[in-house]
Amino acid sequence: MSELQNFARASYAMVYTADPSRQGILDAIRKRHTYGATDNIVLDVRMGEHFMGDEFKLTEAQPIKVKVRGTSAVARVDIIKDSKVIYSTTPKRQNVEFEFTDKGGVSGRHYYYVRVRQDDEMIAWSSPMFVNYP
Repeated sequence: MSELQNFARASYAMVYTADPSRQGILDAIRKRHTYGATDNIVLDVRMGEHFMGDEFKLTEAQPIKVKVRGTSAVARVDIIKDSKVIYSTTPKRQNVEFEFTDKGGVSGRHYYYVRVRQDDEMIAWSSPMFVNYP
């Protein structure tokens, strides 16, 4: 597919909310309970009790839980911490679910997000979670 064709494709801005009213959607956007995708990919990322987009404090690393329902086989999922890929998997299936715990240095403030690429080159990326460790 040429770059021009890729550019012309639709993209989606997804918002997670239990309240589908205008105010509920705006509140979810303000909380960054959102993700982007170039297809109707479903992406759910959590760390402990926290949801993508949240900023929170932890005393130690908790598992990052990732769920993806692709529109095609998922070729690769990356977990990014502070702009560096710290974990990748190549599941090659449409529905993916896994957990990963950061075993690297976790003192200070860090951000994590998840990037998904399907075998048809469609992608999704979560809002970052901002974690403050002692």
